Amino acid sequence: MLTFVTIAKVILSVIILSIVGVLSYKSVRILEELNYDAFWVSLPPLEAKQFGWIGQGLFFIIIGIFLHYSYSRVLENRQIEKDEKGTLNRDEERSITYPSQYPNGWYFLVYSKDIKKGQVKNITALGQQLVVFRGESVDYTWHTKKKGKVCGDLIECPFHKWKFALNGVCKDIPYSDKNIPTNANATAWPCAEYHDMVCIYYHSQRKPPCYTLPIQPDIANNQLVYRGSMDAGIVRMHIQEFAENAGLLLPFFFYFSDFFFASFFVVVPMIHIADWMHFDPVHGRMMIPFTRFEIPVIWRWLQIQHIPGTVLGKEPDASKYGPTDPHFMYFLDEAQLKWKGKIIPNTKAMAVITFCGPAGICFFRFNIPEIGNIVLFHTHLPSGNMKLRVRFHWYADRNMPRILVWYVVGLWISQWSNDIDIWENKGNKILFYFCHNLFEIM
Repeated sequence: MLTFVTIAKVILSVIILSIVGVLSYKSVRILEELNYDAFWVSLPPLEAKQFGWIGQGLFFIIIGIFLHYSYSRVLENRQIEKDEKGTLNRDEERSITYPSQYPNGWYFLVYSKDIKKGQVKNITALGQQLVVFRGESVDYTWHTKKKGKVCGDLIECPFHKWKFALNGVCKDIPYSDKNIPTNANATAWPCAEYHDMVCIYYHSQRKPPCYTLPIQPDIANNQLVYRGSMDAGIVRMHIQEFAENAGLLLPFFFYFSDFFFASFFVVVPMIHIADWMHFDPVHGRMMIPFTRFEIPVIWRWLQIQHIPGTVLGKEPDASKYGPTDPHFMYFLDEAQLKWKGKIIPNTKAMAVITFCGPAGICFFRFNIPEIGNIVLFHTHLPSGNMKLRVRFHWYADRNMPRILVWYVVGLWISQWSNDIDIWENKGNKILFYFCHNLFEIM
């Protein structure tokens, strides 16, 4: 179907091609009058003239194709710029409906293996320009300075050769013998190395960490071994959305209609709700691992049944899953395969997902009966306004078949990716609409 843009491109290409043709013809006539025959100096007169016309024809065709392609690219680029501007505006509109883009908590910055002794890396995250380095005593720190050079346990600024300690205190200004004032110090952030990750504790008011990341004993004692990692790149969403998939704690106003022939509001100061009803529509089908494609045909009969639950860290039952701390939340999911609506025996698997703080660091513990355990770390690093860098790395029992580990991890990542289109196109509503059995209120 011809569109106005296509017709305009064709007309413009023909006009430009005609102008170029006329100019080229005039140029050839002028060169002939000047006896300029260097182009076909070795050819006989007849062949030279034929070659000249053939060359001009080919030249016109090439120029026409080039102009058509160039103009098409110009129109495409303008459309892309318009789309990007529209996306940017939408993200800005969505961002103002959320709380802070950078919640207080622990975040994963860089893999331990990627920062060697004496090495320095620049990272932009959490609204900061950060520098991470490993000193001689194997410590880490972050400064809001440019990349420098490690000198023992000090880092040297490349601009003026000032040296800073791990705690951010300026220790040396080479061309000054005066006492160094405290306002020369850099900002240093608390840090920890946690299961092959270098993590930073961010707090908007520079307060010390209010919770610690729980060590997993079976990883620390090498019962579980490293099996892989994946960088999912940037997702245009707020970090709050991932935690809300499992549950959230918020004040609410409920509206009841036609209750004893009356309508009124009930104020609930603080409740916990868990959004589980999206599981079957969004996560109920079998996927090809690590992709967003459903398994063809089979998905009509083979499905996943989810039996979810949520436990807050402050509840007594939380001790079964991890720290009894209000900064943690545990999402439980018992999954089982169904064929034509009937449960398939011996296909049950249990997953416990631990949310640490604002979900900067989460980890999934998959238990497959009589086979073993898999621990998958799922991390979120806010890198800008409505921009989350999402990364995964995982461990499994030594004797667990790698193909099974690949399948379990890949299936989760596929199911997670099914939520992305929703997360990237929604805002944060203060007022929610409920229907019977939509949420479990805890």
